[in-house]
Amino acid sequence: MSVIDDEERLARVIAGHVAELLGVATVETDAGLWSMGLDSLAAMRLVRRLYTDHGLALRADAALHAGTVAALAKLAAQSARPSRAETGAAEASVPTTGQLALWLDGQVRPELALGNLVLFGFRMTGPLDTTRLTEAIRQVVRRHDALRTGITTDEDGMPVAVTVPEERALRLNVTEAGGGGLAERTSALARAVDVADGPLIAVELQCGDGWTDLVAAVAHIAFDGHSEALFAAELNAFLRGERLPPVRSFAHAYGAQASDRTAPAGWIAELAATEPLTWPGEPPGGAGDRYGRLACDPDEAACRALEAAARTAGVTPFVLALHRFGRALRAVTGARSFRVGVPTAGRDDPAAHATIGYFVREAVVPLRDGELDGSPAGLLETWRQAMRWSGTSPHDLARGIRRAGNRDPIFGAQFIWQNTISADWDVPGVRVEPLDVHPVAPQTDLSLELWPSQDGRIRGALEYDRAVVPAQAAAEVRARFLAELTELTELAELAGPAAQAQADDHRPRSVWRRIREHAERNGDHVALRGGGEQVTYRELTEQALRRAEHLSRRMKEPGELVGIALPNGRDAVVTMLAAMAAGGAFLPLDTACPPERLAEITRDARLRILIDESTPPPEDPATRWSAPPTADDLDALACVFYTSGSTGRPRGVMMPHGPLAAYVRNLVADWHITPADRFVQLSALAWANSGEEIFTCLTAGATLYVEPGLRFLPMGAFVSFVAENDITVLDLPTVFWRELTDFLHRGEAALPSGVRLVVIGGDGLDRHSVRKWQAVAPAGVRLVNTYGSTEFGLALQADIDGRPPPEAPPPIGRPLPGIVAYVDGRPLDTLPAGTTGELAIGGATVARGYLNDPELTTERFRRDGSGRRRFHTRDLVRVREDASLEFVGRIDRQAKIRGNRVDLTEIEALLENEPGVTRAVAVPLAGPDGQTRLVAVVTGEDPDPAGLRAALLRRLPAFAVPDRVLPVADLPLLSSGKKDVLTARQIAAERAGFPWT
Repeated sequence: MSVIDDEERLARVIAGHVAELLGVATVETDAGLWSMGLDSLAAMRLVRRLYTDHGLALRADAALHAGTVAALAKLAAQSARPSRAETGAAEASVPTTGQLALWLDGQVRPELALGNLVLFGFRMTGPLDTTRLTEAIRQVVRRHDALRTGITTDEDGMPVAVTVPEERALRLNVTEAGGGGLAERTSALARAVDVADGPLIAVELQCGDGWTDLVAAVAHIAFDGHSEALFAAELNAFLRGERLPPVRSFAHAYGAQASDRTAPAGWIAELAATEPLTWPGEPPGGAGDRYGRLACDPDEAACRALEAAARTAGVTPFVLALHRFGRALRAVTGARSFRVGVPTAGRDDPAAHATIGYFVREAVVPLRDGELDGSPAGLLETWRQAMRWSGTSPHDLARGIRRAGNRDPIFGAQFIWQNTISADWDVPGVRVEPLDVHPVAPQTDLSLELWPSQDGRIRGALEYDRAVVPAQAAAEVRARFLAELTELTELAELAGPAAQAQADDHRPRSVWRRIREHAERNGDHVALRGGGEQVTYRELTEQALRRAEHLSRRMKEPGELVGIALPNGRDAVVTMLAAMAAGGAFLPLDTACPPERLAEITRDARLRILIDESTPPPEDPATRWSAPPTADDLDALACVFYTSGSTGRPRGVMMPHGPLAAYVRNLVADWHITPADRFVQLSALAWANSGEEIFTCLTAGATLYVEPGLRFLPMGAFVSFVAENDITVLDLPTVFWRELTDFLHRGEAALPSGVRLVVIGGDGLDRHSVRKWQAVAPAGVRLVNTYGSTEFGLALQADIDGRPPPEAPPPIGRPLPGIVAYVDGRPLDTLPAGTTGELAIGGATVARGYLNDPELTTERFRRDGSGRRRFHTRDLVRVREDASLEFVGRIDRQAKIRGNRVDLTEIEALLENEPGVTRAVAVPLAGPDGQTRLVAVVTGEDPDPAGLRAALLRRLPAFAVPDRVLPVADLPLLSSGKKDVLTARQIAAERAGFPWT
């Protein structure tokens, strides 16, 4: 096709293409392209059509900067189709959102395309075989397809990822010393990289007398900060002659964890409501080097203060540093609310930890006055939301913000906390040191990058675009940020070392990590007692690591479930910790359950690894074994606890390390648990309460008594055990506490003097039992009533004080820190007294969802307009005058029996499946002693109560089997055709044979 050289005709042609791309009837030639909604992707499609259909060669930035159709036509009139080299692509695929954002930036801002490169270098001193080094570099490129995959456009102008041949993917030069300075060589390498045709990676080896410098430039779409450390580690392995296991392809590894979701309207509105960052002063403008860089290294005292202040605030040093960076930006620019970009690792799939590629996702964080003036803990929830929607396509995000009326860039500043692995070079006779390689162009207007090291120090650099940010403004941002950290130092000095030490347990880390820290600090302290033996913290972690090494050999993939069918005791606790240390998750099983129920759970969980009493103890490993990174990854799965569920089918609740750690950390802080405390484990291993008992105790460095059969002792023997072992904390099911209270109230014994805290939960608390407790409990013993669920742990609690209980039932309490309670969708702190509705729980402790049941997860774990997750409990609650909550009932037909939730409809369905039964109604009845029991009323042809209970015992846990099965002549139906449950309850109360009220 010939080139169109008539501007008017060309303008009409371009207008037709623009109208088609925008989905409108016509476009005037003097209309503004940007104001009509032409964005980066549409611009790429436009210039591709002009190229393929009319032989006109334009860049995407021309389409965006021309302003109007007429102006673009004038530029295009002199253009002709250029020759283009064949890509040599072996295959094409869809780029990831992160790759696409970088590529578009290079197309739209070609003058800053060099900012989208990763540059790094090493000096290797000692006897080094250059030929062997070059082959090692080639081996790394062969192993990782990301280093051979670039981006070009397809026939419709849309970007596609293409794989080029190895010889074109890598440019490798070997030169003698004296070939120019480091900055000059780096710039030359950067300009050689071509993201479409290759090379994707350009490497130069400059050889001197006894040393070799390796300098590399890699397209950012193929490489991130983590990749740099992997590249070095693999070079080290190949130089040592080692063989490395194969890695999964970049596309597969990324596809396993990339989200690519669209952010909800509520979150878009929050971002759009912020202001643009405007910099004081005028940038120099004009041609020249646009890259500016200022060192930003906090001193040693500031680094220590950042760590200590973060612990005090209950956040990570990253969140606190972001908080302080926001304050510095506000002070310099005057903006009261603005957006900051924060790159996140994005390596959610464990396989990605060993894969070179670009996994980074960009989180866009709105920073506002309220969060910047308050505690950094207030920024934590905003950061979590930004992380949740970091997988949103930058194109979709920009389009959503523009629809909300905001035309500014997605963000004007960037904050990078560079947590990457480090490569330990150990090539015989060779010393390796990093070279100080700087970028050759800015990637954003202004970016603060911090590199924390293992010794507690932090290095930093503030980079900026000289054409946008005046040098004085950049210098002031750096000064303000360092001043913010100096203020932390002064606050730390005022607080003193005691306050800092007290805040140590607020630092987020996994349960396994906390227990290891106690082993390192106080390894001889006793962690477990039971069965005539004791286990110190050092022994506990050593035994867990031995079993973990054994489990890791059996696991086919990270995160695999480890079933535990063991009685309460040392082996059960060790195996729980071992599963987490091996990078897996534990699933405890109740061996007292019917075989059918255990088989159902095993099938549902797809359980492949089971540890039971027949499993031999692990042998000592031949070499020292260390836990994988997933053992401390707060987003990785820690455990699965099964619950009977509202449908009657067992449901596995997935609890990651982060929510589990937050849940336990709340209890340790509120209950003031210290290493001097002693706990007892009463709950069966399979119930979530066992995790509450075990991990609350061990993460605080206390001692846990795991005596087998403890929960089956007569009450007198149990009280004696508590007294003899000086137990300080009793975490009891409410039904067990009632029995203890009655025992003490009868005068058969006194509560042992060592007990300081009694925690109850799992069943309703009645005021009659509270009165009895107040009569027998010594002064100073704290009684805490709690409300929780397997799906979110313990979320609410109320102290039951010594005042006479009111006529209303005792409260289930207020939310613990980090927990948000909603009643009918509204936050608790916004509701007036007397409000009644369904309770939902949100916050840091909410589980991930139900194992292998996405539909039920979506139904019960819901998100609001801003993406915040909450679990809908189906419990009805009432807001009291003191802003605590009172339990009212269920919105469905569930009941709690001896602390366990059962579904009445499941019991009825199982009964009606038995021969001779035509209709069944199960009802819970509460007696004057406060205990709740099940009674089933059935009709049919001479049903056998004993036979029906025996049949249920084969299918259900014992607590879900009715205490009485009562045959009746008839059960009426309502006019709707549904069972008349109220009449059935009246019949059951009259016929049960108990003194019900």
